[in-house]
Amino acid sequence: VLEDARLVAATTPLREVTGGALAEQARRKEALIAELCCALVPDEKDPRREILERCIRSIDDANCYVRDNACTIDEMIALLRQHFAEGEPGGAKRSLEIRRGKGGSCLSHSHATQCVFVLQSLAVWRTVQLHMFRLWMLVEEDMLDARSPYRYRYTGQGYQRVQPAPRIGAEMGRILRE
Repeated sequence: VLEDARLVAATTPLREVTGGALAEQARRKEALIAELCCALVPDEKDPRREILERCIRSIDDANCYVRDNACTIDEMIALLRQHFAEGEPGGAKRSLEIRRGKGGSCLSHSHATQCVFVLQSLAVWRTVQLHMFRLWMLVEEDMLDARSPYRYRYTGQGYQRVQPAPRIGAEMGRILRE
């Protein structure tokens, strides 16, 4: 199944278009999913056909989730660059400058410095979104690892269950180096 070229087309998110073009894309995608299921599991009553369709739709859902989250962050980055140029505050109403003691801020940063921080944060979050399913898997592996059970500790914010998370820690380190 994974080597069938039709799977890519069947699990690629629909492009954002107007009018009947979106409905046509959806019809083609549904037909492709049905074609794949019929070709790979010819017997209509075979329960594997329904399982295959569910798997294809699950892959499609995952691709849509990643695309939607990454695209939203891309839009935020574009808006930041459009309305808050890194070097120029563009007037007091458009400045991202923060000053210690103002509005609860504990830090002071110029507009340019704050723009860089915001862009870096959005870039990291976009990368996290692209790897979200792997991160979820690693978190679960860390949480269920019998060799490193959680401990009940005072963290400075009350008593919390804490547990080593070497897999997710290593993956987040790799993502931050990207």
